[in-house]
Amino acid sequence: MKCPHCGKELAISKKDSSYGLCHTCKKRYKLPSQQQTYSNIPPKHIREKSERTIRENYRNMLEIEDEEDVSETKDKVILTIMIILFLLIIAVAAYIFLFFK
Repeated sequence: MKCPHCGKELAISKKDSSYGLCHTCKKRYKLPSQQQTYSNIPPKHIREKSERTIRENYRNMLEIEDEEDVSETKDKVILTIMIILFLLIIAVAAYIFLFFK
């Protein structure tokens, strides 16, 4: 803040920070109270941006889970087919062994 008489910058008092001292005029002036305000709610454009990113991330997460479900079912089907083929190969080998004996 500036001095009302000379226009120089006021120095804050060491004893009481609510007063400003003017070294040119040798006077002290009461500074206007500046209460600090706190807000937990960000501005609307920031809230909308963060909500938009959260929604996109949630959608992406759901898509990944769907892909994992599909890949798990594919893995189960492939494993089942491999087991059936293995059993068929053993059965054919046993049949050939018994046929040529």
